[in-house]
Amino acid sequence: MDFICCMVTKSIQAYSGRSGSCSQLRVIFSFYASTIVPALDAVDKVSDAIISKLLPYVQKGLKSSLTDYKAATYMVVCQLAVKVVMEVSLVDTLTVQISKSLLREPVLAKEGVGCLIVLLQNQKEGAAGPRAFSHLRSMPALVPTLQVMAATHDVSPLLRYLLPHLIHAFFTCSSGETDEFRVLESVLQDVPLTKGLDRTVACLLLDEYLSRTGLSAENTSAFDQRLLPLVRLFESKYCGALDGVLAGHVTDISSTEQKPLFHQFLSLSMSSGKYQIMGDSDTSLLLSLKHPQPSVRVSAVDHLMSIITSGQLQSLDKAFLKDAVTDRLKDDVPEVVAAALRVLELLFDVLDPEDIVLCLLSLLHRADLLVAELWMPVLTEAVRLLSDPRLGKGDAELVQRVGWRLLPFLVVASTELRLTSSVARSSILTQHPLALNWAQELDELMKQLSARLRGFGERASRLHADQEPGEHGALLQAGCGESLEKLALLVEQQQRGSGLRARASFLVLTQTLLLGLGELSETQHLLTAQRVYMLLERPLLELSRDDRQEAEQHVSAPSTFSEALTLYLSSVVISGAAEGPAAGSFRVLMKLLVQVHLREPPMLFRFLGCGDTAVTMEISWT
Repeated sequence: MDFICCMVTKSIQAYSGRSGSCSQLRVIFSFYASTIVPALDAVDKVSDAIISKLLPYVQKGLKSSLTDYKAATYMVVCQLAVKVVMEVSLVDTLTVQISKSLLREPVLAKEGVGCLIVLLQNQKEGAAGPRAFSHLRSMPALVPTLQVMAATHDVSPLLRYLLPHLIHAFFTCSSGETDEFRVLESVLQDVPLTKGLDRTVACLLLDEYLSRTGLSAENTSAFDQRLLPLVRLFESKYCGALDGVLAGHVTDISSTEQKPLFHQFLSLSMSSGKYQIMGDSDTSLLLSLKHPQPSVRVSAVDHLMSIITSGQLQSLDKAFLKDAVTDRLKDDVPEVVAAALRVLELLFDVLDPEDIVLCLLSLLHRADLLVAELWMPVLTEAVRLLSDPRLGKGDAELVQRVGWRLLPFLVVASTELRLTSSVARSSILTQHPLALNWAQELDELMKQLSARLRGFGERASRLHADQEPGEHGALLQAGCGESLEKLALLVEQQQRGSGLRARASFLVLTQTLLLGLGELSETQHLLTAQRVYMLLERPLLELSRDDRQEAEQHVSAPSTFSEALTLYLSSVVISGAAEGPAAGSFRVLMKLLVQVHLREPPMLFRFLGCGDTAVTMEISWT
């Protein structure tokens, strides 16, 4: 090792008089790096003796003006850093010398920065002192190099060293545009902060600001003007990190000197409103919105409304507004939800209409789980907001989707009809092709209701059945070409539901779909019928299985929808053929069923294997 290192030094001296690059020196430097690096890697432990022998030559290489020599030295330093944990003073010295070398030889910017990253990554945290920072901040290619390297490598070790020094230097410098400000701004703008560095920067900015006690109002105002673009830049890229740090400090700051500074720092943020302390309490708006006491949540929502109405909307970011309103619309207390609806109405021109519709529909879907008497004003208000013209302004398709989504709420699923009545009278549904005259029909139904509603499914279906079958087809065709598809999709959604309203809506809307087949063309009729069969396949299969279980028949289940449908139709026909004035007609229908659908013996015997005793006897009689 001594021989190789000395050979490098002697060769440099021997060729020092020659101008330009020297190929012989390049070979020697390559030999130097390719020998020393594997040698360090091969030893079990790099001793202090080895380090002491290499250190003089490392320092010479870092100070050298020869590019190849410096590059070889970077490789040796990296291998040392990976192999052994060095003394803090040595790490600090190497960091300073590498930083200086980057200023003298900008051609090797990527190699030098990479060497610094490896050194800081593998040595004790905090080993590098502030001296290297004074050189790095003056390096013109520092941020562009970090930006390129960050795409493929982890540059967080160097950023973890640089950022605290940059932020501290920015806060302690009295001048305006400084190197620290330009470098810090470029890092925040172009280099991603990973591995918790975003939260580290947020903590540093806040802690440094809170430490500026005893300054005059004039100096504080001037500094805030310098700091404002930096805070806004950081917040635009790492809003979550800043939010987390600010939220954690809201209740932790007890110093009377730091409280005004904290609120002043909040004013620099784009989302300062959510951290405002409410009235005489020590709780911020953000925390009050999630307070366990309903009265505090109501006060928080009212405070949010006052911020919006007082023209301070810019102090609240859109994401916070959306989350705050959405969360409180899911509240279990009607007073809180009512207050949230008042705020939501003020935000119609701010929030996305799709988000507003989803919030309101989600609230209506909770209707069956809520106590009707307490929640009815809230639910009625939600229906009114869904009919607000501002929601459909310039978006007719959204209005149509809302109309289709409201149709299930027209189905009478309980003795409480006020929600159904409110939906039926909404401006959206009064124009819907399937809900024409629904409000008048509902009034008639309400007049006939007794204290206990009997047969809600039959009575609810009257609202559809009172119209002629052909009228449904005309209504569907009059709406738009996609009405049948939209109605089928709505039926599918109700089929997946488990509540009483969903089950009742599935029956009523399926009947509406069937009644609408009459006036359709042959092609439309076939396609729609196929869709109806697909919707009814699972319920009919379950129904046929349930019937056999009740009869305790240990026979094979129908394996296809056509078998289940045939079995179900035969059961209906046989029931009618047993007795009554129409028994003869039902027997004729049974004969036609066998002749048309069960002509082939294999099909007949397969059908008999799925049916019960009554079906078998009837077919034999036929």
